[in-house]
Amino acid sequence: MVFVTRHASLVTVLVMLACAGCGTINPAINEGNYLTYDHPFTDAAARAVLQNAEKICAERKLSAVKTTSACSLKQCTTHYQCVDRTVK
Repeated sequence: MVFVTRHASLVTVLVMLACAGCGTINPAINEGNYLTYDHPFTDAAARAVLQNAEKICAERKLSAVKTTSACSLKQCTTHYQCVDRTVK
């Protein structure tokens, strides 16, 4: 039983560390339909940024499209644009 408890605690700690800094990610710049994010260079942060852009664009009845992304070994700047995807 002690092993299971320690294992569960270790898993909990690892999950918490993996998500540290991934909390609420908001655009650094939100100008019209253009969103710019500065975020850590992690898969979790990239997913959080995408979800946030999709949420903001959906509130405007638009779709989020990633236009550019540039990263160092620690930080990224990612740009999204909210666009109308309806075919006319």
